[in-house]
Amino acid sequence: MKAGLTIAFAFVFVTAQEAKLKPWVSERMVDAVLNEVRRLESLVPEEERAFRERPCPSRQLICMVLVGLSAGSPEVPGLDEDGRKSYSIDRHGKVFQVVSNVRVSARNQWTQDKSGGYCLQQARLFVLRDGRWNPEGWGEMPVEEKK
Repeated sequence: MKAGLTIAFAFVFVTAQEAKLKPWVSERMVDAVLNEVRRLESLVPEEERAFRERPCPSRQLICMVLVGLSAGSPEVPGLDEDGRKSYSIDRHGKVFQVVSNVRVSARNQWTQDKSGGYCLQQARLFVLRDGRWNPEGWGEMPVEEKK
């Protein structure tokens, strides 16, 4: 099931990027994504115990879903340093307005460990509730850093 879901979201993301389409995201689709991110988040602790692979499969799926959701969404302009910190991004990261009450932040994080250096793409989901942007889930996946 996960493999099919991964392929479907990856296909939608790649297709949207290649065609330079600005997707229209319905509230129903946003609700489905929120539910799927919550479901995948609940699997993370078990997967991190069971798999040696990092990031675990659910973290990678969450990232793919969020990157696909934000594809074509406008970037939130004018964030100061504190605003960027509240979305867990540095000056290179971006925040996208998916719908009025949903934002996705994305950044690439260079990491160095015993196996060497690699780049992780990180994406975080935020939902506006009671006047605050609350984190709802996050994912990361290895990517080839663009030169």
